[in-house]
Amino acid sequence: MDVHGLRVAILRLLADPGSGKRVIREANQLLYNGAVEEVRAWLGTGYRLARFEGDRVAVFRLLADPGYQ
Repeated sequence: MDVHGLRVAILRLLADPGSGKRVIREANQLLYNGAVEEVRAWLGTGYRLARFEGDRVAVFRLLADPGYQ
């Protein structure tokens, strides 16, 4: 994937309403300050870790308050 494709991938993650705070923070950081290799690495593994953290927070919020949306 070239530089433009990587930027599009990051922008799609930022546009996703399901992206958590960590995904948004890391994606913005990479979009403006990340080297191509860093972006590739994050899309390969870092994104999954950041998404997992956001999903875990959402599950705990639901368990604590079933009316939470």
